Order: sequence, then structure tokens, then C-alpha cells
Amino acid sequence: MDRGSLLALRIAFYGGLAICALDSLARAPDFPLILMGLAVALTGVVLRYLAGAWLGDLWSERLQISPGHRLIRRGLYQHVRNPSYLGLSLVFLGAIIAFQSGYGLVVFVIGLAPAVGYRIRLEEELLERNFGEEYREYARHTKRLIPYVL
Repeated sequence: MDRGSLLALRIAFYGGLAICALDSLARAPDFPLILMGLAVALTGVVLRYLAGAWLGDLWSERLQISPGHRLIRRGLYQHVRNPSYLGLSLVFLGAIIAFQSGYGLVVFVIGLAPAVGYRIRLEEELLERNFGEEYREYARHTKRLIPYVL
């Protein structure tokens, strides 16, 4: 079911963070950008934590439907279908800002964003197969990744 999506996310995320850090070694630190990047990254960490907290026992790194699985449409999930992936993206974007890394931005565009998109597509296909019209109705009324935008 995963079809390599978790591995792709991990490689893009952790590899990209390493690239950001290495890229920053050649520059003098810009402390306002470091603070701004840390704020964006911390926002992402909090968002991921809250997304997991709303899911409770339903949260898993695996793409799976558990016995008694139900569709969560409250909390963060009433505004966006994938708040955890939004949080992951914010953590990475915060690192790009903090490390002032052009290479990190390239990794985000060609690595992490497609990996997140692929994972979301697989996850949403699984949810639609299992919840049918209930999920399609939910999807019609919420954005995929960015509230009120995308």
C-alpha cells in the first residue's frame, strides 16, 4: 500500500536537511533569518503534533485502515485534510530559511514537495476506497494541504 512513499519522504526530508546544513557552512549566520526559520519550523512541529493528537490511535506512519477506523473531520481536519504533511513542509521550509539555503529550496521543489504529494495521493485513495461517498463529501468541503488555498 505504501509503494515507497514513506521512504521517499524520509530521504527527501532528512537528506534535504543535511543539504541545508552543509550549504549554510559557507555563509556568516544571519540571526534574524535564523529566528524566522526557527519560528516557521516550530509552527510545523506544533502542527504535526496537533494533527497526530486529533487522530489519536488512528495515527500511523503506515498507510492503513485499522479496525474501527473512522473519518476524522474535527479540529485541524475540519479545515485541511492533511495537516501533518503541511507541518512537515513547514519544518523543512523553516530549515531553508534558517540555513539560508538555495540548495534546500531546490530539494524542496524537486524532492520533498513531490514526495509529499505522492504520499497524500496514496493516502487519499485509501481513504476514498474505504469511506466512499463520506470521504468524497469531506474532500469537497476541505482543502488538501493549505487551508482556504490548496
